[in-house]
Order: sequence, then C-alpha cells, then structure tokens
Amino acid sequence: MATPLPNHPQLRGNYAPINFEADCHDLVVEGRVPEDLAGSLYRIGPNPKFVPNEGYHWFFGAGMVHAFHFAGGRVDYLNRWARTPKFEAEQAAGRPLPMSFVSDPVTGAIQSDRRNGLANTHIVWHGNQLLALEEGSHPFSMTPETLESVGYGHYASDLQDAMTAHPKIDPLTGDLHGFGYMSGAIGSNKMTYHVVSPNGVVRRSDSFEAPYAAMVHDFVVTRDYVLFPLFPLTFDLDRMSSLGSPFAFDAEAGAFIGILERDAPVSEIRWIEAPVCFVFHYLNAWNDGTQITFDAIDFQVAPIFRTPKATCPVMQKRRASSRGGECTWVRERLIASRSSITRPNFRESMIGLQWIDTATGSSPPRRSASAGTVVCSMRSRTSISTRASNKSGTLASGREFPSQFSFLSPSVKTRVMVGCWQPFMNPSAGPRH
Repeated sequence: MATPLPNHPQLRGNYAPINFEADCHDLVVEGRVPEDLAGSLYRIGPNPKFVPNEGYHWFFGAGMVHAFHFAGGRVDYLNRWARTPKFEAEQAAGRPLPMSFVSDPVTGAIQSDRRNGLANTHIVWHGNQLLALEEGSHPFSMTPETLESVGYGHYASDLQDAMTAHPKIDPLTGDLHGFGYMSGAIGSNKMTYHVVSPNGVVRRSDSFEAPYAAMVHDFVVTRDYVLFPLFPLTFDLDRMSSLGSPFAFDAEAGAFIGILERDAPVSEIRWIEAPVCFVFHYLNAWNDGTQITFDAIDFQVAPIFRTPKATCPVMQKRRASSRGGECTWVRERLIASRSSITRPNFRESMIGLQWIDTATGSSPPRRSASAGTVVCSMRSRTSISTRASNKSGTLASGREFPSQFSFLSPSVKTRVMVGCWQPFMNPSAGPRH
C-alpha cells in the first residue's frame, strides 16, 4: 500500500513527486500555439512512488516521462512512469525495493542488473525510438505517442555495459556516442565506449581501464576526438558504514582526461592530468586539428557528496566557507598531440545555481536551474521561444537542428527534469483525441 512520503528535502517543494498518471487533451494555452508547429516535447525526472523511510537519494527515484504533443494549434499532455522490472516489482509488493544485482558465474564479480534500472535521468530520440536513460542501465524504450513502456533490449541490444544518460548524437553521421563506467563489476576501474548507428545497431562497445573507479556522469565528443573526463568522485564500498555512500570526493586522487581519436581502438587512449574539480555536464566542444576546446560547469568539489573523512556534506561546508555552492562556467583547451591542458581567459560565475543542502534541507536556492538537452529537427517556418531560458533563447525558424544544445533555466517547474523535442513523422496526424 502506498503511504505518505517521508519528510525529506529531496521529496519536498521543487523535488516533490506526483502520485498519478494522467491524460489531458487540448490544454488551455496562454497566447497562441503556431498552427504549423507539429511535434512532441518530452520531459523526464525522478518521481518515486515508494520511498524508504531512511536513506533516500534523489538519484534513485523511479523515472516518470511527460509528453506534450503539439499539432494544429493545440497541445495534449500525458505522463507515465517508466515501468522497469524494478518499478513493477515495487507495484506488486506495495513497498520500496532495493536495486537488483547480478554476479558473473565465472569470476563472481557483482554488478547492477543492466536491465532492471530506474530510467529517470534523460530522454532522447535515436534509432527511431524514444529512450529513457539512466547511467547504470541499458536504454529503456517507450512508445512516443502513448508513453507505453516497451522495455530493455529493443535498442542497441548488443551493448556490453550500461549507457550514460548523456550520449552525444553526431549531426553528420547520425551515430550516437556513449559510455559506461565501472564496467563488469561494482568498483571496477573499467569503462566502455559505445557507438550506435542511426538505426539502433551497436557499431562498437569496447572496454578500457581508467586510472581509478569513479562516477563519470558526462563526457565530450568532437568531430575527431572523444574525451573521457575523470574527476575524483571515487568509489569505495568500505565507506558505506561511515558515509552511507561508497562515493566521496577525494581530491588527493587527482583528475585526468582520457583522449581518444574517434576511429582509433581504445588501447590508444592517453590520460593527461587535469585541474582537480568536479563537472556534471559539458555545454559545448569542438576541435581545430589537435586543439580541443570544451565548455563545462565546474564545481570546486562534487556537490551533494562528502569527502572520504567528512562528517557532513561537502556543500554544507562550502556555504559555511562563504562560497555559497557556486559553480563556474569554464573553458578548457587541450592540445592532443602535446598532452597538455590550459584554461583560456574565460570564466563566468553562475550566480544563484545553488544546491539544496541534503543534510538539513535548509535555504532552498534563490534561483532554480535545470541543465537539460533539447533534440530538435524543425522544418516549419516557426520559432519556438524557450521562455524558461535565462536569455529567452530561440530555436530559429526554417533551420534544422540535428545536434543538441543545453540551457539553464530559472524556472522552478523545470528544475529536476530534462527532455527532448521530436517532430511528428506525420504532422497532419495531430494530437490524439
């Protein structure tokens, strides 16, 4: 039986889940929706139905997908949970259940079940499928019109490890590039590099060793290179008893960036030292010959995680030291042929992008922010104004946008979700009624 959720900072206010699925046709619109705008906007985020009384973390809520279908000047809405095997088992049991694990019958190594995850972090369209992603599992397919759960294994079935929630789609080839970390076993320093063709077939899924085991949330792809940034949010199961989590920010481990030419074997990855910090997401990247430039949101320490010896969350200490949980937009430049990295004179403080103190739940941020990704392909003569954007960013009319861009939003309603835009294959079909 479902019960009231515990009083937890990541289950209140902006993080509070909704406890229902709904279909709403012909939503009331303020203003006017362009008649020739035809497509769907998808959003996703953690939305738990069952929560343990102690030990809940925002990252582990069951995924819920929201869809806004546009056509003929009208908008329909629906939402559905991603019905993974874990979600269905919790529904049957009427209570929260732990993540499931599997063991290698030969080595005995333990890893999370790659086809029994949460599907709660990102939603993308690739291989003619709508995919709910979460970095510990394989992509989870859902039907684009009804959000019916199709399941695992219907896309890129030959993946050798989990897929990041932040893959990159090459606008020239249509290939999707991704990776997995702690490949093969919990606590392993192995990672896997994936490339999936436009029709959803795995081109490569190759494992390699990183300097240490760590949480790797995002990565960088340019025309000629792939970068695997490794920051010291390290993993050690022995920390569970003292920290409540195996992950902790250990600055003494150093930071590294793995550089690989896109068509080269993973045996040719070279690791170079990088400034010690933490990055969840990257905004842009390109290369000019062997000079690679990328923009990132840089935290001095990993937010909402502790240090190996800390007795309180790192972000609480940061506020106490007057740094306010502030993050910085930085530009990194490295020369692949020289294995060196520099920071050009480009730094912009992202004032107000503060994280809620997960220990106390005190002082919510003055401005709420969402780092999301919109995938779009627009051929109509229509402009879409992203009203949630800091600077009212616009998807320009009459142009195709086969790649991705990121945005920062002060809108509370988009704080914990990311999403994608997908045009209707048959615009005349319109929303369902």
